[in-house]
Amino acid sequence: MTRKEKQTVLQRIAERKMALQATMAESDAHAAKCIKMGLTFKDEYPEEYTAYEAAREEYNTLEAEANIIATTEVEDDEMMWRDPAGEEARDEGR
Repeated sequence: MTRKEKQTVLQRIAERKMALQATMAESDAHAAKCIKMGLTFKDEYPEEYTAYEAAREEYNTLEAEANIIATTEVEDDEMMWRDPAGEEARDEGR
């Protein structure tokens, strides 16, 4: 994986996580209402609860995936080679 590919993948994960956070935040008002009234969010708003749980699960999976990718070493975007004299030189299509 090159540095550019790594950045692209991490950016896509970050964008998806933001969308999932928005989905989870949509139920905050109803969850707070249930807590204040001593009700169970899962019982009072089952569809919202299901959507929240699915978003949370995907978010956690993406978080773990992003952590793995973030710690993955990348290949150099440009190959380096040593000439016979031992000096480093950039690969120019060799």
